[in-house]
Amino acid sequence: MKLWSEWKNWQVFLVSVVLALLSMPLLDDYFFSIFPSRGSTIFGGGPEDLIADINTFLFLYLFFVVFLYVFLIKRFVLRHLVYLIIIPIILFMVRIDIFLGGIIVIFVGVALGKLGRNFKEK
Repeated sequence: MKLWSEWKNWQVFLVSVVLALLSMPLLDDYFFSIFPSRGSTIFGGGPEDLIADINTFLFLYLFFVVFLYVFLIKRFVLRHLVYLIIIPIILFMVRIDIFLGGIIVIFVGVALGKLGRNFKEK
């Protein structure tokens, strides 16, 4: 099956962006109820809907890129993963609750990716 062949970093990046954009309308209200916007983001103040959409996209991108990188890349290089997630982490540093949520998303993505990799290898 072609899915299990060697994936490259740019493929994981593009698939993560597409998955985040496709799932964003489904999870936007749920995310906004957990982390109310209060108008704080690295981009400054703005409409709450725009800030919530940006934060939702960054959370989803962060989850998908970590999960897919751990699950699909055969030679795991931590430095490459850090390059893929550094922008959302910097943007999350504006508020401590969103930053900690981002760290939790990273751990969940790594755990699910390793679980999927172990299941795939059996």
